[in-house]
Amino acid sequence: MEIGDREITVKKPSAGFSVTYRRDGYSPMLVAVEPMPEHASAEEMTFLVRAWKAAYAKAKALGWLDWSRMADPAGRQVTGAPALSE
Repeated sequence: MEIGDREITVKKPSAGFSVTYRRDGYSPMLVAVEPMPEHASAEEMTFLVRAWKAAYAKAKALGWLDWSRMADPAGRQVTGAPALSE
């Protein structure tokens, strides 16, 4: 696993698999950078599930998914989830 400023990359070199998740701006969300393959093998799907779980756990441990640690571009702390519009 490689950790960048906004990215977490999980690799399985023995199978040639790799996936990168990026912190989505100033919200507590991870987004896969690459699209999911249309015809993934069972082995690749298993890797993607495990990679997501590992990246999510690491992002959570780093505070990337915690609203109380979020800040906007001006450095102001974000205090909670945005209200849903109807």
